[in-house]
Amino acid sequence: MKILHSADTHLREAGDERWAALKVVLETAAAQKVDALVFSGDFFDDPAAAERLRPLIREQLSGLPFPVIILPGNHDAEAYPDGAFWGERVQLLRDPEQPFCLGETCFWGLPFREAGEAEVQQLLTQMAQRMDGPGRHFLLFHGELTNLGYGWGEYGRESRKRYMPASLEMFEAGPWQAVLAGHLHRKFAALPIDGERYFIYPGSPVAITRNEIGRRAVNLLEDDAPPRALEIETAYYQTYRLRLDPLRKPEPEKEIRARVEALGPGGMLLVEASGFFNGAAIQLTEEQFFRKLKSLENERVELSRIECRDIRRIADDPLFRKIIREIQNSRTPRERSRQILGRILQAMME
Repeated sequence: MKILHSADTHLREAGDERWAALKVVLETAAAQKVDALVFSGDFFDDPAAAERLRPLIREQLSGLPFPVIILPGNHDAEAYPDGAFWGERVQLLRDPEQPFCLGETCFWGLPFREAGEAEVQQLLTQMAQRMDGPGRHFLLFHGELTNLGYGWGEYGRESRKRYMPASLEMFEAGPWQAVLAGHLHRKFAALPIDGERYFIYPGSPVAITRNEIGRRAVNLLEDDAPPRALEIETAYYQTYRLRLDPLRKPEPEKEIRARVEALGPGGMLLVEASGFFNGAAIQLTEEQFFRKLKSLENERVELSRIECRDIRRIADDPLFRKIIREIQNSRTPRERSRQILGRILQAMME
């Protein structure tokens, strides 16, 4: 059995980056010749988007050589009305008592609901008791794994509340082969439950917010092999900390250009600029230097933070020049020298 597992696409409209990501996931599933494609919650951003997109989704998900299994999440829990048709290969897991089976492999879903940890534990126990038949069982779950201790920002744009909280230990007693989860946006995470079983978050397949940093991935499960993060070419953010060294001429254009060239085709660089520069040496005021940095923004570069300061008023100070000579003559590693100089500059400017 070969399964491709994704979650948190948060579809809103046709033709945008999220819609393009869905197509990439479908193409990846086809290229991998999977037996099933799983979406573990928040396929849609909200019920209104689901209603608008249903005819187009039906077209996208019909005629596929594999079934598409969808679990409702907290954003789209009410997006699947009775009787709605989503495509001839689509299987919705809305009832914890009704699995979808392919031969001897069954997929069980625990759809999102407003539930605390004790209720989630009870639901998992009840589901485990029903999985008494032969074959392999997979559990689809959309919620928060409390063991990770991640902040709300890791889960997208969620409010400060708990979403189906569960600990990893709560999944130990069930007979499921793996827990295919959704809700964690930021990154792929595969946590051992016990032995060879895993609880897996694939991360969002496309950057939903600027908290989702790095190339996006889906989870590939094949036979008894461990889960594998399979990177895909979709829109994503990458951070770059541009730190100015007051002992060197700043070359932000060159540095940013090199970082952009290293990105994949869907990558956008979020630049955080900090440090010190000598405005007199480069013949720019602090305002002019800020404007120069902002002029580097384009469709692939965003200056998310600028905390650079001009040190021209202390650059010629005899004490500062002496400190510079001492640092240059020392054998202190460059990074440590930068830290020491930064603290000295901060103190002298204050």
